Amino acid sequence: YAHVLPSILTKTRERNNAARGVTVCDHWLTYSLLGDSMKLWSTVVVAIAVLGLCLSGCRSSPLPSILWVVADDLGYTDLAYKGGEFPTPTLDALAQGGVRLSNYYVQLVCSPTRTSFMTGRYPIHTGLQHIVIWQDVDAAIDKEHPTVAEVLKRWNYSTHMIGKWHNGHASWDDGPLGRGFDTWYGWNGGSSDYYTHMIDAQMTKGHNGFAMFNGSLGWDSTPIPAWSAKGTYSTDLWTTRAVDVIFKHDFDSADPFFLYLAYQAPHAPVQAAPDPMLLKKCTNLTKGSGRDVYCTMVSRLDQKLADVIAAMKAKQAWSNTLFIFTTDNGGCMPTENRGCNAPLRGGKHHLFEGGVRGEGFVFSELFSDAVRGSASWNLMHAVDWFPTILAAISEVVGEEPPVIPGLDGVSQWATLRNSSNLNITNLSAYSPRTEIPHNIDPLLKASNGEFQGALRLGNFKLVVGDLDIGWLSCNMSLEKPPPNQGLNGTYMLFDLATDPTERHDLSGSLEHRDQLNTMLARYAFWKNETVPPNYPTTDPHSYPELNTGVYAGAWKPWIGTPPKG
Repeated sequence: YAHVLPSILTKTRERNNAARGVTVCDHWLTYSLLGDSMKLWSTVVVAIAVLGLCLSGCRSSPLPSILWVVADDLGYTDLAYKGGEFPTPTLDALAQGGVRLSNYYVQLVCSPTRTSFMTGRYPIHTGLQHIVIWQDVDAAIDKEHPTVAEVLKRWNYSTHMIGKWHNGHASWDDGPLGRGFDTWYGWNGGSSDYYTHMIDAQMTKGHNGFAMFNGSLGWDSTPIPAWSAKGTYSTDLWTTRAVDVIFKHDFDSADPFFLYLAYQAPHAPVQAAPDPMLLKKCTNLTKGSGRDVYCTMVSRLDQKLADVIAAMKAKQAWSNTLFIFTTDNGGCMPTENRGCNAPLRGGKHHLFEGGVRGEGFVFSELFSDAVRGSASWNLMHAVDWFPTILAAISEVVGEEPPVIPGLDGVSQWATLRNSSNLNITNLSAYSPRTEIPHNIDPLLKASNGEFQGALRLGNFKLVVGDLDIGWLSCNMSLEKPPPNQGLNGTYMLFDLATDPTERHDLSGSLEHRDQLNTMLARYAFWKNETVPPNYPTTDPHSYPELNTGVYAGAWKPWIGTPPKG
């Protein structure tokens, strides 16, 4: 990748450690918002104070800033603009003022989607298609697959990662600081307590450790546990960090800005945001469905995202920002949290629409008025963000996007910014994508021994195995599917143009036999493309009780040495 990633590893390690140029805006951030005396209201106070000073002194980089926000396990219909009962005014306004992605897909669980985001490659091509990367195993994105953060170094982007990584962490080089990010504040694993930030080992129980880390290659330190974070709700904590990162960045400099902000909310455990009035409001809104606490988690994310946007506006960077919002998979079935995907079938862990059809949209004041407020029905997948971001930047600099060998994603940029491609309520001739191999998992077998998985081709979808999944309403009542599902108990075929809720299986229909055979042939093609899953067993060297010094009692990478600040 010589022409794509010039000296990325060297460049990442040799980022300028001196303080960036300070504008009048930065003087308000000479103290740390993340210290032991942090106040939850400091974000708002600082944002308001700086807004008054920046009206004449701050401007944006010519290259667009990129703010990419991920919600964890958000249900397809949780947001108010989709019919949900939760108060989400910030996200509603952004979605309704941007381009809503009405035919957008993610993976069925966390790590596979996040590796898709970072690499632009299907999990069946990275070996990360089986369940997730657990806290105590040695698995990660292979170094042969460059991340979007690494490629953005081509244009000297200042790259920041806050929140949940979940793309591998056994080696220090597997984490965000080893994969193209200049700064990182968050944790590596899949879930933790929202207040204590403790994570138990998933493969081998009984090894509980602290997970929150703070580190950078620039203006902080060698990554160490963020012990002062204990007691602060993760949504609030990561928002405060995001505001700090934004105000520290010199938007007058030649280095454009990229922030990947991957919130924990509303992933399990179900823990209320620290706002009793919000809980009371949510209790009244959810009407006894058991979704009151979950409601506070979603609404708190919405509230805090407003603080992040206020910071971008205070730095006069919002007008030159591409904002991406996405979930990583569908909402959970009720044993984990209280996400709602109705009327779609299933949820997280499953390949029906409720598990893989994701909430997503893009917003930018750079879009024309004809585009803003539209919906795109073009087929899009999580792997498409990588080339879409590259295309957006390349258009600004007046060059062709860099060629990344083996990329599965396709750029959606041209269709997202062209009003003639939008508001067509089905797949159109403009769609750059017509197929999605949702997953193929050699470690999970259908009743006939076939690998479990699913495939979208045009408007048709093939589901292979794991068929006994029903429909969960937003009041958490579950409708079970009828018995004896699918052809030979293995295959189901749906026409999503007429049956988006997957209630009418066509696999036994003579009229659709040719379509079924076409789908099976394509499934066989993708099966042949599938690499073996990288799913190791627990590594006892990972356990936090083995660590000493500042890392005592904390999870940390156990292979190699930490990067120096």
